[in-house]
Amino acid sequence: MKKYGSIDRALTLVITVILLSGCTGIVEKRILTTTPVVTGLGDLNAYYSANRFEFCSTSFSSVNSAKPQGCLTYYDLADFKVEHDGELINITEQNFTFTNTSSQTDSASNVGNQTNNEEELTSKNKANFSLNERIEFKFPELADNAPIAVISPGYGLQATQTISPWATWFRHMGIQPIVLPGPTEYQPMQFGLNHAAIVAELLKSEYPDRPIILLGFSMGVLSATEIERELIEADIQPAALMLVAPMNNFREHATSVFSQVKAQDWRVRWFISDERFSTALERVIVASEVNEQALDFYKRISEASTPMVIAASEVDDIVDYEKLRAGFNLKEEERVQLSPYPDHPEFLVSLEPFTDIEAQLITVPRLNHVGMYLLLRALRTPLQEWLSTHVELTFAPEPEYPKHSEGETEAL
Repeated sequence: MKKYGSIDRALTLVITVILLSGCTGIVEKRILTTTPVVTGLGDLNAYYSANRFEFCSTSFSSVNSAKPQGCLTYYDLADFKVEHDGELINITEQNFTFTNTSSQTDSASNVGNQTNNEEELTSKNKANFSLNERIEFKFPELADNAPIAVISPGYGLQATQTISPWATWFRHMGIQPIVLPGPTEYQPMQFGLNHAAIVAELLKSEYPDRPIILLGFSMGVLSATEIERELIEADIQPAALMLVAPMNNFREHATSVFSQVKAQDWRVRWFISDERFSTALERVIVASEVNEQALDFYKRISEASTPMVIAASEVDDIVDYEKLRAGFNLKEEERVQLSPYPDHPEFLVSLEPFTDIEAQLITVPRLNHVGMYLLLRALRTPLQEWLSTHVELTFAPEPEYPKHSEGETEAL
Protein backbone atom coordinates (compact mmCIF):
# COMPACT_ATOMS: atom_id res chain seq x y z
CA MET A 1 0.00 0.00 0.00
CA LYS A 2 2.88 2.32 0.75
CA LYS A 3 4.33 1.64 -2.68
CA TYR A 4 1.08 2.47 -4.46
CA GLY A 5 0.62 5.51 -2.26
CA SER A 6 4.06 6.78 -3.24
CA ILE A 7 3.29 6.19 -6.91
CA ASP A 8 0.02 8.08 -6.58
CA ARG A 9 1.75 11.00 -4.94
CA ALA A 10 4.52 11.04 -7.53
CA LEU A 11 1.98 10.89 -10.38
CA THR A 12 -0.04 13.71 -8.85
CA LEU A 13 3.11 15.82 -8.58
CA VAL A 14 4.08 15.13 -12.20
CA ILE A 15 0.59 16.05 -13.44
CA THR A 16 0.63 19.22 -11.34
CA VAL A 17 4.01 20.23 -12.73
CA ILE A 18 2.81 19.62 -16.30
CA LEU A 19 -0.30 21.71 -15.76
CA LEU A 20 1.46 24.54 -13.97
CA SER A 21 4.49 24.69 -16.22
CA GLY A 22 2.52 24.33 -19.43
CA CYS A 23 2.19 26.84 -22.21
CA THR A 24 0.76 30.29 -21.77
CA GLY A 25 -2.50 29.02 -23.27
CA ILE A 26 -3.10 26.86 -20.21
CA VAL A 27 -2.61 29.83 -17.90
CA GLU A 28 -4.94 31.86 -20.14
CA LYS A 29 -7.60 29.15 -19.92
CA ARG A 30 -7.21 29.05 -16.16
CA ILE A 31 -7.82 32.81 -15.95
CA LEU A 32 -11.02 32.40 -17.98
CA THR A 33 -12.35 29.45 -15.96
CA THR A 34 -11.61 30.69 -12.46
CA THR A 35 -14.68 30.30 -10.27
CA PRO A 36 -15.29 30.28 -6.51
CA VAL A 37 -15.64 26.93 -4.79
CA VAL A 38 -19.23 26.54 -3.58
CA THR A 39 -19.92 23.49 -1.43
CA GLY A 40 -23.04 22.03 0.13
CA LEU A 41 -25.46 23.63 -2.34
CA GLY A 42 -25.76 20.86 -4.91
CA ASP A 43 -26.40 21.59 -8.58
CA LEU A 44 -27.62 25.20 -8.55
CA ASN A 45 -28.32 25.20 -12.29
CA ALA A 46 -30.76 22.33 -11.84
CA TYR A 47 -32.14 23.73 -8.58
CA TYR A 48 -33.13 27.06 -10.19
CA SER A 49 -33.88 25.71 -13.68
CA ALA A 50 -37.57 26.69 -13.45
CA ASN A 51 -36.49 30.32 -13.05
CA ARG A 52 -34.30 30.28 -16.17
CA PHE A 53 -35.55 32.11 -19.28
CA GLU A 54 -34.23 33.10 -22.67
CA PHE A 55 -34.77 36.33 -24.57
CA CYS A 56 -33.69 36.74 -28.19
CA SER A 57 -33.31 39.76 -30.42
CA THR A 58 -32.36 39.88 -34.08
CA SER A 59 -31.12 43.46 -33.78
CA PHE A 60 -28.45 42.88 -31.14
CA SER A 61 -24.70 42.47 -31.56
CA SER A 62 -22.16 42.38 -28.75
CA VAL A 63 -20.25 45.47 -27.67
CA ASN A 64 -17.04 46.06 -29.61
CA SER A 65 -17.45 42.76 -31.42
CA ALA A 66 -18.41 41.77 -34.94
CA LYS A 67 -19.95 38.54 -33.65
CA PRO A 68 -23.74 38.77 -33.13
CA GLN A 69 -25.05 37.35 -29.87
CA GLY A 70 -28.80 37.66 -30.19
CA CYS A 71 -29.99 35.58 -27.23
CA LEU A 72 -29.63 36.01 -23.50
CA THR A 73 -30.21 33.46 -20.77
CA TYR A 74 -31.24 35.01 -17.46
CA TYR A 75 -33.03 34.15 -14.21
CA ASP A 76 -36.30 35.80 -13.17
CA LEU A 77 -37.04 35.31 -9.48
CA ALA A 78 -40.53 36.81 -9.31
CA ASP A 79 -41.44 33.41 -7.88
CA PHE A 80 -38.84 31.13 -6.35
CA LYS A 81 -39.73 27.89 -8.12
CA VAL A 82 -37.14 25.28 -7.23
CA GLU A 83 -36.60 21.60 -7.81
CA HIS A 84 -36.85 19.52 -4.64
CA ASP A 85 -36.91 15.71 -4.65
CA GLY A 86 -38.02 15.73 -8.26
CA GLU A 87 -40.90 18.13 -7.64
CA LEU A 88 -41.31 21.80 -8.49
CA ILE A 89 -42.22 23.86 -5.44
CA ASN A 90 -42.73 27.56 -4.83
CA ILE A 91 -40.86 28.72 -1.73
CA THR A 92 -41.86 31.83 0.22
CA GLU A 93 -38.75 32.28 2.38
CA GLN A 94 -35.11 31.29 2.63
CA ASN A 95 -32.77 31.05 5.59
CA PHE A 96 -29.02 31.51 5.40
CA THR A 97 -26.10 31.24 7.74
CA PHE A 98 -23.27 33.51 6.58
CA THR A 99 -19.82 33.25 8.07
CA ASN A 100 -16.88 35.59 7.56
CA THR A 101 -13.81 34.27 9.32
CA SER A 102 -11.09 36.30 7.63
CA SER A 103 -11.55 39.68 9.33
CA GLN A 104 -12.01 39.26 13.06
CA THR A 105 -9.75 42.16 14.05
CA ASP A 106 -10.24 45.88 13.75
CA SER A 107 -9.09 47.48 10.53
CA ALA A 108 -6.17 49.82 11.04
CA SER A 109 -7.44 52.14 8.33
CA ASN A 110 -10.99 52.79 9.57
CA VAL A 111 -12.40 56.03 8.21
CA GLY A 112 -13.82 58.42 10.78
CA ASN A 113 -13.30 59.27 14.42
CA GLN A 114 -13.67 55.88 16.03
CA THR A 115 -10.91 56.21 18.64
CA ASN A 116 -13.09 57.61 21.42
CA ASN A 117 -15.79 55.01 20.85
CA GLU A 118 -13.30 52.16 20.96
CA GLU A 119 -11.70 53.42 24.16
CA GLU A 120 -15.09 53.27 25.84
CA LEU A 121 -15.53 49.61 25.02
CA THR A 122 -14.12 46.78 27.06
CA SER A 123 -11.61 44.40 25.54
CA LYS A 124 -14.09 41.61 26.25
CA ASN A 125 -16.73 43.29 24.10
CA LYS A 126 -14.27 43.55 21.20
CA ALA A 127 -13.08 39.99 21.56
CA ASN A 128 -16.63 38.63 21.44
CA PHE A 129 -17.49 40.49 18.25
CA SER A 130 -18.45 38.20 15.37
CA LEU A 131 -19.57 38.86 11.80
CA ASN A 132 -21.39 35.54 11.57
CA GLU A 133 -25.09 35.90 10.79
CA ARG A 134 -28.20 33.85 10.37
CA ILE A 135 -30.63 35.65 8.07
CA GLU A 136 -34.23 34.94 7.18
CA PHE A 137 -35.55 36.41 3.95
CA LYS A 138 -39.34 36.26 3.50
CA PHE A 139 -40.85 36.91 0.09
CA PRO A 140 -43.91 39.21 0.05
CA GLU A 141 -46.45 39.21 -2.77
CA LEU A 142 -45.17 41.37 -5.61
CA ALA A 143 -47.13 44.44 -6.67
CA ASP A 144 -48.04 44.76 -10.34
CA ASN A 145 -45.64 47.70 -10.63
CA ALA A 146 -42.94 46.24 -8.37
CA PRO A 147 -39.42 47.53 -9.11
CA ILE A 148 -37.09 45.36 -11.18
CA ALA A 149 -33.55 44.70 -9.91
CA VAL A 150 -31.05 43.65 -12.60
CA ILE A 151 -28.08 41.91 -10.97
CA SER A 152 -24.71 41.68 -12.76
CA PRO A 153 -22.37 39.11 -11.13
CA GLY A 154 -18.63 39.53 -10.69
CA TYR A 155 -15.78 37.81 -12.49
CA GLY A 156 -15.89 34.02 -12.23
CA LEU A 157 -19.35 34.02 -10.66
CA GLN A 158 -22.25 32.26 -12.33
CA ALA A 159 -25.76 33.67 -12.29
CA THR A 160 -26.99 30.93 -9.96
CA GLN A 161 -24.22 31.68 -7.46
CA THR A 162 -25.53 35.24 -7.20
CA ILE A 163 -29.16 34.34 -6.52
CA SER A 164 -28.25 33.85 -2.88
CA PRO A 165 -27.92 36.26 -1.21
CA TRP A 166 -28.46 39.12 -3.69
CA ALA A 167 -31.63 38.05 -5.53
CA THR A 168 -33.20 36.77 -2.31
CA TRP A 169 -32.45 40.09 -0.58
CA PHE A 170 -34.15 42.08 -3.33
CA ARG A 171 -37.12 39.70 -3.37
CA HIS A 172 -37.38 40.09 0.41
CA MET A 173 -37.90 43.85 -0.15
CA GLY A 174 -40.74 43.34 -2.66
CA ILE A 175 -38.46 43.83 -5.68
CA GLN A 176 -38.45 41.45 -8.65
CA PRO A 177 -34.88 40.22 -9.26
CA ILE A 178 -33.42 39.50 -12.69
CA VAL A 179 -30.01 37.79 -12.55
CA LEU A 180 -27.71 38.01 -15.56
CA PRO A 181 -24.90 35.62 -16.57
CA GLY A 182 -21.47 36.22 -15.09
CA PRO A 183 -18.69 37.69 -17.29
CA THR A 184 -17.10 34.28 -17.92
CA GLU A 185 -20.34 32.44 -18.76
CA TYR A 186 -20.34 33.77 -22.34
CA GLN A 187 -17.51 33.48 -24.84
CA PRO A 188 -15.64 35.46 -25.80
CA MET A 189 -15.27 36.87 -22.31
CA GLN A 190 -16.08 40.58 -22.70
CA PHE A 191 -16.10 41.71 -19.07
CA GLY A 192 -19.89 41.44 -18.89
CA LEU A 193 -20.39 43.92 -21.74
CA ASN A 194 -21.64 41.24 -24.16
CA HIS A 195 -25.33 41.61 -23.44
CA ALA A 196 -25.99 45.18 -22.24
CA ALA A 197 -28.01 46.17 -25.31
CA ILE A 198 -30.15 43.05 -25.24
CA VAL A 199 -30.82 43.52 -21.50
CA ALA A 200 -32.07 47.03 -22.22
CA GLU A 201 -34.34 45.63 -24.93
CA LEU A 202 -35.54 42.90 -22.55
CA LEU A 203 -36.47 45.47 -19.89
CA LYS A 204 -38.24 47.70 -22.42
CA SER A 205 -40.30 44.89 -23.98
CA GLU A 206 -40.96 42.53 -21.06
CA TYR A 207 -40.97 44.86 -18.03
CA PRO A 208 -42.27 48.24 -19.29
CA ASP A 209 -42.98 51.16 -16.97
CA ARG A 210 -41.32 49.54 -13.95
CA PRO A 211 -38.73 51.25 -11.71
CA ILE A 212 -35.36 49.73 -12.61
CA ILE A 213 -32.50 49.10 -10.18
CA LEU A 214 -29.12 48.14 -11.62
CA LEU A 215 -26.69 46.35 -9.32
CA GLY A 216 -23.15 45.30 -10.21
CA PHE A 217 -20.79 43.38 -7.97
CA SER A 218 -17.01 43.59 -8.59
CA MET A 219 -16.53 43.30 -12.38
CA GLY A 220 -20.32 43.39 -12.65
CA VAL A 221 -20.13 47.19 -12.24
CA LEU A 222 -19.05 47.37 -15.89
CA SER A 223 -22.17 45.52 -17.00
CA ALA A 224 -24.42 47.60 -14.73
CA THR A 225 -23.07 50.93 -16.00
CA GLU A 226 -23.22 49.74 -19.62
CA ILE A 227 -26.87 48.72 -19.20
CA GLU A 228 -27.54 52.13 -17.65
CA ARG A 229 -26.05 53.80 -20.73
CA GLU A 230 -28.16 51.65 -23.07
CA LEU A 231 -31.34 52.44 -21.13
CA ILE A 232 -30.65 56.17 -21.16
CA GLU A 233 -30.16 56.02 -24.93
CA ALA A 234 -33.56 54.28 -25.15
CA ASP A 235 -35.13 57.13 -23.11
CA ILE A 236 -35.55 54.91 -20.04
CA GLN A 237 -34.32 56.41 -16.78
CA PRO A 238 -33.29 53.81 -14.15
CA ALA A 239 -34.26 54.57 -10.56
CA ALA A 240 -31.00 53.47 -8.92
CA LEU A 241 -27.48 52.31 -9.76
CA MET A 242 -25.74 50.22 -7.07
CA LEU A 243 -22.04 49.37 -7.46
CA VAL A 244 -20.56 47.06 -4.82
CA ALA A 245 -16.86 46.25 -4.35
CA PRO A 246 -16.21 47.79 -7.79
CA MET A 247 -13.42 46.56 -10.02
CA ASN A 248 -11.63 49.71 -11.12
CA ASN A 249 -8.71 48.10 -13.02
CA PHE A 250 -8.89 44.55 -14.41
CA ARG A 251 -5.13 44.18 -14.93
CA GLU A 252 -4.35 45.27 -11.39
CA HIS A 253 -7.06 43.12 -9.86
CA ALA A 254 -6.04 40.01 -11.81
CA THR A 255 -2.40 40.56 -10.90
CA SER A 256 -3.35 41.05 -7.26
CA VAL A 257 -5.22 37.73 -7.20
CA PHE A 258 -2.28 36.01 -8.90
CA SER A 259 0.10 37.41 -6.27
CA GLN A 260 -2.14 36.07 -3.50
CA VAL A 261 -2.27 32.63 -5.11
CA LYS A 262 1.53 32.64 -5.48
CA ALA A 263 1.95 33.49 -1.83
CA GLN A 264 -0.25 30.55 -0.83
CA ASP A 265 0.90 27.88 -3.29
CA TRP A 266 4.58 27.00 -3.79
CA ARG A 267 3.78 25.21 -7.05
CA VAL A 268 2.54 28.43 -8.59
CA ARG A 269 5.64 30.27 -7.38
CA TRP A 270 7.91 27.65 -8.95
CA PHE A 271 6.23 26.99 -12.27
CA ILE A 272 4.30 30.11 -13.34
CA SER A 273 6.46 33.18 -13.82
CA ASP A 274 5.17 36.73 -13.61
CA GLU A 275 6.03 37.15 -17.29
CA ARG A 276 3.98 34.10 -18.31
CA PHE A 277 1.00 35.29 -16.30
CA SER A 278 1.24 38.80 -17.78
CA THR A 279 1.38 37.35 -21.30
CA ALA A 280 -1.68 35.17 -20.63
CA LEU A 281 -3.53 38.13 -19.16
CA GLU A 282 -2.75 40.22 -22.23
CA ARG A 283 -4.11 37.46 -24.47
CA VAL A 284 -7.36 37.38 -22.46
CA ILE A 285 -7.82 41.13 -22.90
CA VAL A 286 -7.00 41.03 -26.63
CA ALA A 287 -9.34 38.07 -27.22
CA SER A 288 -12.20 39.98 -25.56
CA GLU A 289 -12.17 42.47 -28.45
CA VAL A 290 -12.96 45.20 -25.90
CA ASN A 291 -11.03 48.46 -25.93
CA GLU A 292 -9.47 48.86 -22.48
CA GLN A 293 -10.75 52.44 -22.37
CA ALA A 294 -14.23 50.92 -22.10
CA LEU A 295 -13.16 49.42 -18.77
CA ASP A 296 -12.39 52.81 -17.18
CA PHE A 297 -14.55 52.74 -14.05
CA TYR A 298 -14.14 56.44 -13.22
CA LYS A 299 -15.14 57.50 -16.72
CA ARG A 300 -18.20 55.29 -16.51
CA ILE A 301 -19.50 56.72 -13.24
CA SER A 302 -18.79 60.30 -14.38
CA GLU A 303 -21.03 59.69 -17.41
CA ALA A 304 -23.84 58.03 -15.44
CA SER A 305 -27.01 60.06 -14.89
CA THR A 306 -28.74 57.71 -12.44
CA PRO A 307 -28.71 58.18 -8.64
CA MET A 308 -25.80 56.01 -7.55
CA VAL A 309 -24.34 54.34 -4.49
CA ILE A 310 -20.85 52.84 -4.41
CA ALA A 311 -20.00 50.47 -1.56
CA ALA A 312 -16.42 49.48 -0.80
CA SER A 313 -14.49 47.92 2.06
CA GLU A 314 -11.32 49.28 3.60
CA VAL A 315 -9.83 45.79 3.81
CA ASP A 316 -11.00 44.36 0.47
CA ASP A 317 -8.27 41.95 -0.61
CA ILE A 318 -9.08 42.44 -4.31
CA VAL A 319 -10.03 46.12 -4.60
CA ASP A 320 -7.44 48.69 -3.48
CA TYR A 321 -9.68 50.87 -1.33
CA GLU A 322 -7.33 53.83 -0.96
CA LYS A 323 -6.68 53.95 -4.70
CA LEU A 324 -10.39 53.60 -5.43
CA ARG A 325 -11.28 56.37 -3.00
CA ALA A 326 -8.60 58.68 -4.39
CA GLY A 327 -10.45 58.76 -7.71
CA PHE A 328 -13.62 60.20 -6.15
CA ASN A 329 -14.53 63.81 -5.40
CA LEU A 330 -16.13 63.50 -1.97
CA LYS A 331 -17.70 65.94 0.47
CA GLU A 332 -15.73 64.61 3.42
CA GLU A 333 -17.07 67.37 5.67
CA GLU A 334 -20.57 65.88 5.18
CA ARG A 335 -19.53 62.37 6.18
CA VAL A 336 -21.95 60.60 8.49
CA GLN A 337 -21.49 57.31 10.31
CA LEU A 338 -23.81 54.59 11.47
CA SER A 339 -23.36 51.44 13.52
CA PRO A 340 -25.19 48.42 12.10
CA TYR A 341 -24.38 46.44 15.26
CA PRO A 342 -25.95 48.18 18.31
CA ASP A 343 -23.84 46.18 20.76
CA HIS A 344 -20.62 47.16 18.97
CA PRO A 345 -20.51 50.92 18.40
CA GLU A 346 -16.85 50.63 17.41
CA PHE A 347 -17.99 49.11 14.10
CA LEU A 348 -18.84 52.21 12.08
CA VAL A 349 -19.94 52.41 8.46
CA SER A 350 -19.24 55.75 6.76
CA LEU A 351 -21.45 57.48 4.19
CA GLU A 352 -20.10 60.35 2.08
CA PRO A 353 -21.76 62.25 -0.79
CA PHE A 354 -19.91 63.10 -4.01
CA THR A 355 -19.33 66.72 -4.97
CA ASP A 356 -19.81 66.40 -8.72
CA ILE A 357 -22.40 63.66 -9.30
CA GLU A 358 -25.53 62.37 -7.55
CA ALA A 359 -23.77 59.58 -5.71
CA GLN A 360 -22.81 58.35 -2.29
CA LEU A 361 -19.84 56.29 -1.09
CA ILE A 362 -20.47 53.69 1.60
CA THR A 363 -17.29 52.57 3.36
CA VAL A 364 -17.45 49.31 5.31
CA PRO A 365 -14.70 48.10 7.67
CA ARG A 366 -13.53 44.49 8.18
CA LEU A 367 -15.21 42.81 5.20
CA ASN A 368 -12.94 41.31 2.56
CA HIS A 369 -14.14 40.74 -1.03
CA VAL A 370 -16.00 37.55 -0.09
CA GLY A 371 -17.54 39.30 2.90
CA MET A 372 -18.91 41.98 0.58
CA TYR A 373 -20.31 39.30 -1.71
CA LEU A 374 -22.05 37.63 1.26
CA LEU A 375 -24.03 40.84 1.87
CA LEU A 376 -23.55 40.82 5.62
CA ARG A 377 -25.48 43.22 7.83
CA ALA A 378 -22.69 45.82 7.82
CA LEU A 379 -23.25 46.25 4.08
CA ARG A 380 -26.91 45.29 3.82
CA THR A 381 -28.14 47.91 6.31
CA PRO A 382 -26.78 51.07 4.63
CA LEU A 383 -27.60 49.76 1.14
CA GLN A 384 -31.20 49.13 2.15
CA GLU A 385 -31.53 52.57 3.76
CA TRP A 386 -30.14 54.25 0.63
CA LEU A 387 -32.36 52.19 -1.69
CA SER A 388 -35.48 53.03 0.33
CA THR A 389 -35.05 56.70 -0.65
CA HIS A 390 -35.21 55.86 -4.37
CA VAL A 391 -37.80 53.08 -4.72
CA GLU A 392 -40.69 51.81 -2.64
CA LEU A 393 -39.83 48.75 -0.58
CA THR A 394 -42.46 46.20 0.49
CA PHE A 395 -41.83 43.60 3.14
CA ALA A 396 -43.76 40.48 4.04
CA PRO A 397 -46.20 41.06 6.93
CA GLU A 398 -45.33 39.62 10.29
CA PRO A 399 -47.25 36.44 11.08
CA GLU A 400 -50.43 36.95 13.08
CA TYR A 401 -50.85 34.72 16.10
CA PRO A 402 -54.26 33.85 17.58
CA LYS A 403 -55.36 36.10 20.40
CA HIS A 404 -56.45 34.62 23.72
CA SER A 405 -58.78 35.95 26.36
CA GLU A 406 -57.37 36.73 29.78
CA GLY A 407 -58.69 33.45 31.14
CA GLU A 408 -57.24 31.43 28.29
CA THR A 409 -53.88 33.19 28.74
CA GLU A 410 -53.78 32.23 32.42
CA ALA A 411 -54.65 28.65 31.52
CA LEU A 412 -51.81 28.57 28.99
